[in-house]
Amino acid sequence: MNGATWSSHISIRDMDHRPLLPKIKAPTLVIAGRFDPTTPLPGNEFIRDHIPGAKLAVLDAAHIANMELQQAYADTVLGFLLNEGVDSSTRPGPTPAR
Repeated sequence: MNGATWSSHISIRDMDHRPLLPKIKAPTLVIAGRFDPTTPLPGNEFIRDHIPGAKLAVLDAAHIANMELQQAYADTVLGFLLNEGVDSSTRPGPTPAR
């Protein structure tokens, strides 16, 4: 690992954004992998518990649930978006063709 890469790992390891969680106002879905050794379930539960109204979905995956369980992940996200009534027009994205 080169110096820049190591420095990035150290920076990420030492970040602590926990005090910012209560400031999140957007509908939030935390997706956790039940078998994730990197971000164990209690860490995801903490995030859910500190973002107002956040929901937690636990998939039978490890750290990269969107690759390990693609359909379950997509179904989980889509279900959240449809049930939360998230308006995609308020999200940044490409300008529609006229």
